[in-house]
Amino acid sequence: MTKTKMKSAPASAGGRRAVKRLPKSRYTRDEIEEIFRRLSLQRPEPRGELEHVNPYTLLVAVVLSAQATDAGVNRATRPLFAIADTPEKMLALGEEGVRDHIRTIGLFRNKARNVILNGKPDIVPIVFVKKFRTASVFPSGVNSSVILINII
Repeated sequence: MTKTKMKSAPASAGGRRAVKRLPKSRYTRDEIEEIFRRLSLQRPEPRGELEHVNPYTLLVAVVLSAQATDAGVNRATRPLFAIADTPEKMLALGEEGVRDHIRTIGLFRNKARNVILNGKPDIVPIVFVKKFRTASVFPSGVNSSVILINII
């Protein structure tokens, strides 16, 4: 039997702390480790649906994928990545040039601006990618100071 972790809530008016219990897992720690072991045997190098040629283009594709289908992002980024696959080339292309390539993707004006901002050397260390229910955090591979937060 696994222990239930408890999380303290702010003190109520009466001075008592309400305790919020996290849901129990259906699996033990050993079962979870076995699941991941089997998955890693089946797919030692899992790949996502977004097409990219290097870590930078993966970052761009993930930024563009917010509220868009992977297929739509792939259609828009194929010609874009053929001419701009590095931050320097993307900056040289400019916001308007990026916008012209991604016009078929929703929210393309804001996304073009974000792509250009992500290519600058003084990038904000965290890039928020999607806004849905759960989040997975992974290093971008572009720059050790950049962390992508993919909220799916």
